[in-house]
Amino acid sequence: MRTEEKLAGIYGEENPNSSSYLVWNTIIIYFEKLFVCVALGRH
Repeated sequence: MRTEEKLAGIYGEENPNSSSYLVWNTIIIYFEKLFVCVALGRH
């Protein structure tokens, strides 16, 4: 269950070191952490 790797592969498949790859990777990791905090907070 590595969503960021799937999306990063879609958006940065041609050039793994491209800025778009880094941006998407950062955004996805941030939202994953945020989602986990929200999910734990509700329980």
